[in-house]
This record gives sequence, C-alpha cells and structure tokens, in this order.
Amino acid sequence: MKKLYLIILTVFFTGQLIAQTMVSGNVSGTWTLDESPYFIVDDITVSSGKALTIEAGVMVLVGKDLSINVSGTLNVNGTEAQPVTIKSPSDT
Repeated sequence: MKKLYLIILTVFFTGQLIAQTMVSGNVSGTWTLDESPYFIVDDITVSSGKALTIEAGVMVLVGKDLSINVSGTLNVNGTEAQPVTIKSPSDT
C-alpha cells in the first residue's frame, strides 16, 4: 500500500512541477506564481481600460512570432530575488 501512495504522490507533484497555463486573446487580471509558467499560444492583448499584473517569480513563455499588445496597463512586479522572466520556450 505504501508503494501505491508513493506513486500517486510522485505523479501529483510531478504534474504540479510541469503544469503551465495556456493563454491567448484578451487578457487581464493577475498572473500568479502558483499558475506559472504562462505559455502564450497566440497573440495576447491587454485592452484599453484593462490591466494585467504579473507577480514576482512568474515565467512567461512566448511562442514563435507571437505578440503581446498593450493598450491598457501592464504591471510587472518582479524583484531582484524573484524576477519575472519572459522568453521563448526554446530558450528554456
């Protein structure tokens, strides 16, 4: 029975480590470290009158030839200890 629990816990935690949030289209709200990395799979837009906040430590992976368009407000709250990282998935 211990082996079964160990297997279940391993699968659960491994899934958590490689989890990612897929995003596209209009975005707003807060991107949290808990839901990181964020994988941009199509162009995204922060529309006028809307705001997107990216918390410290969040990783954003941007697919090839995609755009991040900001007509509203973009708040990137990285710190020296926990920077926000924005890069191509091929750079990981």
